[in-house]
Amino acid sequence: MAPLRLHASLQDGGLTVEVHNLGAAAVRLWQRDNSWGWSMFSLRLQPAAGGATHQLVAAPVRRTRNVPRALDLPAGSKLVFRFAAGDPVWTGWHPDDVWLLQPLQVGVELTIAPTPEATEQQVSAGRWQAEECLSPPPHRWLTGTR
Repeated sequence: MAPLRLHASLQDGGLTVEVHNLGAAAVRLWQRDNSWGWSMFSLRLQPAAGGATHQLVAAPVRRTRNVPRALDLPAGSKLVFRFAAGDPVWTGWHPDDVWLLQPLQVGVELTIAPTPEATEQQVSAGRWQAEECLSPPPHRWLTGTR
């Protein structure tokens, strides 16, 4: 598994995830504009005071053309992924969920399955997690308007 470190933060109304390559060699990750990369990030949300954990995944997107494309992450470099309300649409929550009224611990996970396409494109397979960050209500980066 590639030596990656994830860092998640909430800034400017969005969720930013930095993927740092701590290794001595370049690493390849999926671009998010195809079905392989679109669903590689998931979220874990839990009220900061405790309670149930909610797993959010990106809703599938219909594509007229779906080609596996990868990004190069040179050794010692980082890639930045930004998520805002509606981009992507996350499944696993509803605008009326009462747990959204509380501060939330936000965890981010990057998962790349060892598919034939990943092997062909030399994309690193594995699972990496970011340390949690705190999101105070109203969580506009997720809900948009609430």
